[in-house]
Amino acid sequence: MSFSRLARVQRLFAAGEVGLPEEWAASTAALSGISLQGTTTAERDEAKQTISSLLDELLCFNTRVVAQFDAQPGELPTRTLISVDAAWPTLDACSQLWKELPVQPADSLRLLGAARALFGMGRVSLVGLAANAGVRSEGGANRELELLLSRASDQLEVFTALTAAALTGARTNEVETVFARTIAKPAALLPWLAAVSKAVQLACSSGSDTDDGGHYCALSRFPHLLKRLLTSEAWQPHCAALLEQPALRTAVLDCLLQHVLPALVVQLEAAAGMAISWEAVQPVDAAEVRAICIAKRHASLPTQLQAGPGEAWLEGLLHSKDTHLQSFGQVPLIAASISAMSSSEGLPRQAAAALLLNAARLAAALPQQRPAAMPPRAFALMHTSVSVLASISSLSPQLVKAAAAAQPAAPDVAQGDASSSASNQQLSVGLWAILRLVPYMARTLRAVVSDLPETAVDVETLALVYENVLQLLDLAKQHGTWQIASWEQLSVWAAAADAGLRLLPTLAEARASLGQWRATGLPLTLFACLASDASRMASEWHDNHLPVPPTSREALASQLWQLHSSAARLVHFSGSGAPQLLIEEEFRQHWPRLQWKLLHHAFLLAYGVQMPRSFREQPLRSTHLRLAAHVAESGLLESMHRETVQLLLMDRAAELDPTSSGQAVDSAIMLGQFVLDTAQLLYGAAAEQGHGSAAAASHAAAVAANFRLAQERLIDDKTALRLVQGVNPLLGPAAALAPLLRQQWEQPEQAAADQLAFAHAAAARSCAYLRCANLGGEGGPMAGEGVGSMRCR
Repeated sequence: MSFSRLARVQRLFAAGEVGLPEEWAASTAALSGISLQGTTTAERDEAKQTISSLLDELLCFNTRVVAQFDAQPGELPTRTLISVDAAWPTLDACSQLWKELPVQPADSLRLLGAARALFGMGRVSLVGLAANAGVRSEGGANRELELLLSRASDQLEVFTALTAAALTGARTNEVETVFARTIAKPAALLPWLAAVSKAVQLACSSGSDTDDGGHYCALSRFPHLLKRLLTSEAWQPHCAALLEQPALRTAVLDCLLQHVLPALVVQLEAAAGMAISWEAVQPVDAAEVRAICIAKRHASLPTQLQAGPGEAWLEGLLHSKDTHLQSFGQVPLIAASISAMSSSEGLPRQAAAALLLNAARLAAALPQQRPAAMPPRAFALMHTSVSVLASISSLSPQLVKAAAAAQPAAPDVAQGDASSSASNQQLSVGLWAILRLVPYMARTLRAVVSDLPETAVDVETLALVYENVLQLLDLAKQHGTWQIASWEQLSVWAAAADAGLRLLPTLAEARASLGQWRATGLPLTLFACLASDASRMASEWHDNHLPVPPTSREALASQLWQLHSSAARLVHFSGSGAPQLLIEEEFRQHWPRLQWKLLHHAFLLAYGVQMPRSFREQPLRSTHLRLAAHVAESGLLESMHRETVQLLLMDRAAELDPTSSGQAVDSAIMLGQFVLDTAQLLYGAAAEQGHGSAAAASHAAAVAANFRLAQERLIDDKTALRLVQGVNPLLGPAAALAPLLRQQWEQPEQAAADQLAFAHAAAARSCAYLRCANLGGEGGPMAGEGVGSMRCR
């Protein structure tokens, strides 16, 4: 085999800028596709020697370029740039050939030494180009920006190729440690990383292809570089130095959040609509693969796990030639990088909002059910990554406080205040985005739980992460952030509340089955937030925002019934011996009160909405019929105590105008009958399924009897109230007439007339014997006695 093509490029680098552009282009193009297949041992030895000589010449050229830049900072001359640009395809070709050579650790370090060209002439070329491209971009010179992004992308590709070729085989960890401490030490690598980040920011911010995913291929290697710096033990000094430099950390994080992540989201959304060939993934055979999807900032979470099928499969995604498969493998990389660089104070407002929005879009793009070809742990780790992204923002109370204060900027507001208001508005949108994540989290956790025990670690991780995400809902409630402004937002809230309620039992049971339950009061708070407050908010919205749009009326009603059904199921769950899984002992005493509060709001909402009863009742009955299938031993029925019914009746009656007491009693009776009908319906369905019991039947009869007594009392009260309403207009005149009547009765002549009338009345109603007690003449114990007496018949 002839290696004249390599030797030709070597001579060009030795000559430096003397070579013509056409000669450089032809020489580097000739390296494409070069291979050592079919060569002899002697030819491979010759290839290794030729590559080594070429790398030496390239590094000498690198030294000259850096010296030239240091002497005269600014954009490099055109001829020099042509030579610098030729270095990247040359190094890529050398890396590909290196994989086919039998090499020792010392040989690998020799190849890795070529990275000095990236840290040297690669960095200075990007710095000069970025400075001039920034000026030219103001005039619309998009071509300059595209070239800048292309050069940054080429350098990222070369770094990936060099490390992939050299860091394989025996003693890999040792070689990587030496490489990180010498050739790629922080003082050399981090300035180059800063130049790459600035180039990406400048090119993508001013370019036109960011939104449509046109930059994804150019940016896809950026997470690979950060993965190595932030998750590998050999690069811990680099990670520490990066986090200690606020400007660099901000630049890299902005690059990830504002450009790399959105480009990945667009790519995944495009891939989600296609038939993905998951069977084509070839797992990477590695002794150890980092669990890069777990956030290092959580002290309670492990930073690395032993390699398994899931981790190896994810690495196989990254090595796939299918760009769509590669994009799915990028999700854990980006999540790990963003997590490692997020400070304990949380992200800036704008960054947090963007992260939440993109996390919601990622959640929708990932497969919701595990494909057969995907290992359970790979599915779990991929989804955990999205949850980590959302969790990063939800851990910052500043996010919620800022969104709570978000108000539209006034026309005359200062520029700074207007900018802050716009940022707050972004956060408000971001907080609504996390609501849309809650149903996704519930589905994901159930899917991962179904693969126990293989996914035991992931269930624990997801549980911790989801608690952080759900905590945002409670913080938002405390700060008054949830101001529902449309029927669409009410629909989003109802879906999130329902999914959150159904998530809590799954979370508790999964942890209990793993024996890893960590008691926390958070679920109790979430229960109050999602169940009670959701019912109250929905009820208030119905009362204050009518009529409902016809197109959304039926769908929204169905959502609200589903929410209340889930709330009732959770009450049943808590009454079946599960509260110890949901709440700490110190909160246990408040649980019964919370149950009644939930039932109260749920049933008030049922008869509080202004819709025809026939419309309300039908979805209610069908929903509760489905709910009955999940009721065991009528646990929910046994919660319907007499106090609950009375509370509902009295509360409903008190809400109405006292002058409409008849209507109040009618409404209360109707509501109480609804409670009783629902309880009996649930019991009947449970009994049909073999879940009924004698105790439950007895309790049901007691509840029904108590309600009938209350109903009878209320009907009597209703009659009395109506009588009072009838005589109420006469009370005023009667009070004024009473003194006059009293004066009339006190006059002597009036008293004598009254006495005579009384005597006549007594005589007419008595027999001859005054002992007779039958004043009405209808017969009595003394009737018929004496002579000439008036006999009673």
